[in-house]
Amino acid sequence: MADTVTGYVMVIIFSFILLAVGLYSARGGRIADFDDYSVAGRSVGLGLGIGTLLASWVTASTIIAAPQIAYQLGYLGAIGYAMGGLGLVFFAPMAKRIRTMMPDGTTVTDFFLERYDKKNYYLFMIFFFTLIFMNSAQLPIAAGTLLDVVFDIPYHIGMLISTVPVIIYILAGGLRSSLSTDYLQTLGIIVLLLVFIPMVLFAVPPGQIATGMRASDPATVSLTAPEGLLWAISAVFFLFGLILMLNSFWQRLFSFSEEQVTKAYVIAGVSWAAIPLLTGIFGFVARARGIGVENINQVAPLVITNLFSPVVAVAFTVLVYLAFSSSLDTRVNGMAVLSAHELYYKHFNPTASNKRMIRAGQGATAIFGIFIIAIGWTQPALIDIIVVLSPINAAYVPAFVLGVFWNKTSSDAVFAGTLLASLFGIYGTLGPFIGLWQPPTLPINTEYMTTMICFAISSGIIIGGSLLFPETYDFDRLASVRSSTSEATND
Repeated sequence: MADTVTGYVMVIIFSFILLAVGLYSARGGRIADFDDYSVAGRSVGLGLGIGTLLASWVTASTIIAAPQIAYQLGYLGAIGYAMGGLGLVFFAPMAKRIRTMMPDGTTVTDFFLERYDKKNYYLFMIFFFTLIFMNSAQLPIAAGTLLDVVFDIPYHIGMLISTVPVIIYILAGGLRSSLSTDYLQTLGIIVLLLVFIPMVLFAVPPGQIATGMRASDPATVSLTAPEGLLWAISAVFFLFGLILMLNSFWQRLFSFSEEQVTKAYVIAGVSWAAIPLLTGIFGFVARARGIGVENINQVAPLVITNLFSPVVAVAFTVLVYLAFSSSLDTRVNGMAVLSAHELYYKHFNPTASNKRMIRAGQGATAIFGIFIIAIGWTQPALIDIIVVLSPINAAYVPAFVLGVFWNKTSSDAVFAGTLLASLFGIYGTLGPFIGLWQPPTLPINTEYMTTMICFAISSGIIIGGSLLFPETYDFDRLASVRSSTSEATND
């Protein structure tokens, strides 16, 4: 374990760097209006676009949760997590079409309200806010856990000192601050991963890893293990659905120049897939070495502290800290923009000026930060959060994909399909946790099966209902969607 004082110094130094970069981006009134605050002028280029997408998708939970699932399921655990890269690739043609059809869009709910109807909009808002709060809470959990394991900094203090600086620079600069820090964080993540993985493989050669995993549990080295295969398949739908529902990815597609959207998402998706494959090695080593894991969140940091000196553990903490902050600023800014746009502007003050909209976004940033710290205070397992949320993500995949490409998609069918599938998924994943039912004894995890069933239920109802009672939607209507303050004053 590294020295506690070293841990505090490390957090202070990197918090100061990120604060400086983030605040510099917002200096001197560079944020001209709410459109600038939310989508950075709609002219982000390819290099910065790829960097910010990678930083958004390479989260602290990627580096902490991917080893968890690799520890539990072996090779297929890491492969399944890596399938999230396909989510960005699948989203690429959708992103291009959406950017073209909605040149002045701002949020994911802009699309959902205009494409469907108000009952779908309000239902989506309920599930969306639940998902984004729980998903974002994973990030302070990962940061607090790491600082606790490596530096013996109390978990709750670690959460606070990691989270508060990020909230501050997003308060000041919005998406511009997020984009600026994302680029720096992505470079750091790539460099550090290219250093750490060879170090781990040198300390524990691949042959030893495979032999140790096979001795511990033969299923972990199998590419046909039923539970691992089911996880790998369900992860595609869950992670694709998560991308579709996270406002930060829509916010970024509206910020890119039109000609760069597809390339940015494809390149970022392929690049991201390598990250969980690499970080999964920590889980393989923990399994092969028989490292005692009391808290499943601690797999990766325990491997580092068992194999290497405190100096290396400090460097690893820097890696996770960069991933944590890059993802948190993305989530916080995306949530703040959506809250200001959807809640404040649409429901409370439709004549709001740019200045008031920016203030509303800043207020939402602070409130969101408090909420995610409160959720993470009890330190739930990261993989449990992922499993519980996955059915809702899967249930909404057909609504988004069909809504973008098929003009016959019925609003009533979408409402019925997403509601029934999501309720089934919530019952299926939360039921065993709260004692409503006991899962049967099967060679596969019923929670992963629930995600697949939710996707099938939603797809069947939406496609079937739309064939029986089709609507004819004019996609040109999406062009009428405008940013909250596209015509507002700056007073």
